[in-house]
Amino acid sequence: MSKNNVTRDKLREIMTDGGTKMAKMKLNAGALLIALLVSCCALTQAGPGVRRVLVGTRGEKPVEWEKLGAKVRYRYHLIPAVAAEVPQERLDELSRQVGVAYVEEDAQAAAIQSAAERRRDVVPWGVQATGAPEVNRSGNKGQGVRVAVVDTGIDYRHPDLKGCYRGGYDFVDTDDDPRDEHGHGTHCAGIIAAKDDGKGVVGIAPDVEVYALRVMDRKGRGFYSDVSAGIEWAVDHRMSIVSLSLGSHQPSRTLAAMCAAAEASGVLLVAAAGNDGRRSVVYPAKYSSTIAVSALNPDGNVASYSNYGPEIDFAAPGTLITSTVGKGFATFWGTSMACPHVSGAVALILATPPGAFDRDRDGKWSPAEAKACLAAYARDYGPVGRDEKYGCGVIDVSAAFFRPELHEVRIDKVEVPPRLRAGAPLRTTVTLTNASKYEEIITVQLIDDTYKIPMAWRRVELQPGESAILKFQFPSKTAAKGDHLLRVEAAVGIGGNLIAASSKGSTVTVM
Repeated sequence: MSKNNVTRDKLREIMTDGGTKMAKMKLNAGALLIALLVSCCALTQAGPGVRRVLVGTRGEKPVEWEKLGAKVRYRYHLIPAVAAEVPQERLDELSRQVGVAYVEEDAQAAAIQSAAERRRDVVPWGVQATGAPEVNRSGNKGQGVRVAVVDTGIDYRHPDLKGCYRGGYDFVDTDDDPRDEHGHGTHCAGIIAAKDDGKGVVGIAPDVEVYALRVMDRKGRGFYSDVSAGIEWAVDHRMSIVSLSLGSHQPSRTLAAMCAAAEASGVLLVAAAGNDGRRSVVYPAKYSSTIAVSALNPDGNVASYSNYGPEIDFAAPGTLITSTVGKGFATFWGTSMACPHVSGAVALILATPPGAFDRDRDGKWSPAEAKACLAAYARDYGPVGRDEKYGCGVIDVSAAFFRPELHEVRIDKVEVPPRLRAGAPLRTTVTLTNASKYEEIITVQLIDDTYKIPMAWRRVELQPGESAILKFQFPSKTAAKGDHLLRVEAAVGIGGNLIAASSKGSTVTVM
C-alpha cells in the first residue's frame, strides 16, 4: 500500500483505536484526523521505497532474503513467520518464492486515550466494582502471577509501580529499557497492580509481578510485528497473562497465529474491544484465542463508545478510570481501561487452585478453565444469557474467588456440661479452625435447636490455619427442664451468600 493509493477510509480503519478513544477536546477534529493519517502513512513505510511486511513461511525451502535486499526484523519461532523490511519493487518476487505461504502488510495497532482531570483516589470505582478489595482482604493479591503489559511501556519509577515491576523489553527501540514515553501503558499497569500503600490508587492485584513489553511509540502507535514479538516474548518468559489494550480493524494471519500459539502454550490473552461504538470488535480481541472486553460506565451500562459483537466475552469498568501516569495520577476512559480490569481479575483467579474447574485434572489453570470460571460467576446484564455487549456478563472476581471448594471452616470441639441444674449459668467453649488457605471472617452462632431459639453469636477473623477458642456463658433461669440440643454453627459468607460452613451439636440436660 503506497502513500498515494491509501484511501482515507482504509487509514481510518488501520488507525482505529483498540483501547482508549480521543476525547472531544479543544482540538480541531479535522486537523487531528489529517495528522493521524499522515503519521500512519509515514509509519507504514520503513524508508523510501521500502515496505514493512509479515511473511508466512513453509516447507524446507529457505527464502532468499539477501538477494531480495530485505532486512529481517524478527524470525518468530512459535509460528512459521518472519517480519521484514522489503524493497517495494521486490514484493512480487518475494510472494512467488516457494518457501513463502503469504505476504501481508505489517499493520498498525493504536492506543489513543482521553485524559480527563488529574486526581487522587485511593480505591477507584472500577477496582471496587470488580469485587477485588474483598478478595485482597482475604490475603489474595495475585502473589506469584506474572502479567505482561504489551503496550507503550511502563514508567517503572512511579512509586505505585516500582515494587511490582520485574523488567521487560522495548521492541520499538530494541533495548532492555521499556520505559513509557506516552502514559497509556503506565495507566493500564496501575489498574492491574498499583501498590496498596494508602496513597494514590490501588490496583486489582497489588502483588502480581508486572513486565513491560513496549510495542508502541511515544505517540501510541505500533506495528503488528512488534505486538507479535511481544506475545512471543511473554510465552518464552513464562508469563501467566498478556494484557493487550491496543488494536486495529486490520486482520493479520501472523497475529492470529501468534495469539493461538500463546493460548496453546497456556498463556491467557486479554484484549480491548475497541472504541468506535459500533458492531465491530478490533483485532486481536476479535480472535477466539483472546478474552475480548467491552467497557462499562459507572452506572453499569456498556459505554456508547465501546465496540460490541458476538466476540465479546466480558464487560468491565472503562469510563472515568483513575490510575498511574508519569509522576502522578490521571483519569482516562476506554476499552483500554476495561482490559486491565479483567487482566487483574484473572490474576486473582490464577492465584487460587482451580478446584472444580480443573477439567484436565493437572492441578493448574488453563486459559479455557480460567475463562470458564470467570463466566460462571459473571453478573448477567442486558438480555438473559450471553449477548453482544456484555458477553457472559460483568466481571465479578469476588464471586469467582469465594468458591466453596476454596474455603473451609472447621469446628473442632464443643464443650458443654452434660447436666445443668436449673438456674445455674451454662458455660460453653467452642474451638474452631480456619482450614482454608485464605484469611476468613467467621461468624459463630449458638442455637438451642430443641426450641429453635438463637442464644448468641460472635464474629472472629482468622488467618489461614489459625484456631480460636471462644467462650460463652448464658443464664438458665428460664430454661425448660429436660434435654436441649445445643447447636454451634460457623460460617463464612459474602454478599449474603454462604461460602463455607460447619456445624456441631451437643446435648445438655437441664435438671
